[in-house]
Amino acid sequence: FANGFTYDGAAHPVTVAAKIASSDNDNIAGSAANANLSVSIAKDGVSVSEVKTAGDYTLTAASGNDNYVIYDTESTRTTSFKVKQAPLSVTVNDKTITYGDTVNFSESDLTFKGFVGGETASVLGGEATFRHKYEQFSDAKTYTVTASGLTSENYEITYNDGHLTVIKYGLKLSWSGLTRS
Repeated sequence: FANGFTYDGAAHPVTVAAKIASSDNDNIAGSAANANLSVSIAKDGVSVSEVKTAGDYTLTAASGNDNYVIYDTESTRTTSFKVKQAPLSVTVNDKTITYGDTVNFSESDLTFKGFVGGETASVLGGEATFRHKYEQFSDAKTYTVTASGLTSENYEITYNDGHLTVIKYGLKLSWSGLTRS
């Protein structure tokens, strides 16, 4: 964990392990178990049992035996690391309507790319909101549609615009009563 990592959707339990190092040709009395090591981990100052969400973590290792030290002369060693948010791309799907139609956008009009560990949009918070300049009976042309509003502790969300294309309304003309002279 020393360098941190990017959120991957998995839980990472913290286990205690020790490597006994010595400057006298590895002649050490005792074993790693004798060091009575304990490890604790906290996220944003709150104790946790595993690393499973993005955020800032502090890992503390301590020796419960005065005959062992962790890193030079300390009996306790603390290090910090960060689990970065995974990138998530959210794209508004293009939509085409006919002049005079009304239009609504919903989360089903979004495409997501970047979920990890089998996750889906169900892990996101907030509510998708959409903005565009089209109103019923606005000119037939292409409008840009932007999305926003979704939130996540574990994903850095980037939005990609979509387009609303309003096509012209087709008129059907018919003539009656025409005569030839």
